[in-house]
Amino acid sequence: MVFDGISHFVTSTHRSVESQQSFIRNLLDEVKRVAEMDYRSQMAGDISRRDLMELIKVRGDLLPLWTSHDTQFPGEYVGAIAPQDGSKLGDGDSVAAFSKDGNWILADIVTCHSNSRYECRDVDDDKKKLTVFARSHLLPLPKWKANPASDKHALFEKNAIVLALYPQTTCFYKGIVHSPPADFREPYQVAFEDDSYASGFCPPMPVAQKYVVAFREVAGLTASTAPKKGNGHKKK
Repeated sequence: MVFDGISHFVTSTHRSVESQQSFIRNLLDEVKRVAEMDYRSQMAGDISRRDLMELIKVRGDLLPLWTSHDTQFPGEYVGAIAPQDGSKLGDGDSVAAFSKDGNWILADIVTCHSNSRYECRDVDDDKKKLTVFARSHLLPLPKWKANPASDKHALFEKNAIVLALYPQTTCFYKGIVHSPPADFREPYQVAFEDDSYASGFCPPMPVAQKYVVAFREVAGLTASTAPKKGNGHKKK
């Protein structure tokens, strides 16, 4: 009788925990949906550069934390775990796009013409002009944060070579991870290539998980050097 009572208690507790987890996941999904609607609404209208920079920062800060659904192991789009090369991307996905002038720019996918051609909009283009990119020139950005406490393997390690969004710009530059997040609320600390420093890298800067992806060359070209000290910030 005592065993039956304990078994019932454990089963009831397990169901209660699962119910709470389901509620939290649904709540997080709703927050993500509302945040995405707000982002698209603001991007569709006229927005000042100052507000754009703040919107980009907030979007990085609000990247939802990955929580287990059907598996305990994080999959594609969680932290540093990118989808397979050539995999189909979705409308509205955020990407780093390799532009004709040799820069990796922050862009949003507007339309997928096929699995190899995508119409994208540079988030920093006031005219909202659309440009077609080959799939090989697009790096999808994370859709969930990885939790260092449970999914450390889904984060870039110290000294990993990455492309990261330089603060207060809309361009990705080559750098190395000085330190990964120790907590899911923390950003990466990224040291960008900068030959004006003796080390060849500028002091580490904070970059949200959403804006850090694996480094890639395109046709032998690397990312342009990040803005140098004393020169202010450049867009492209």
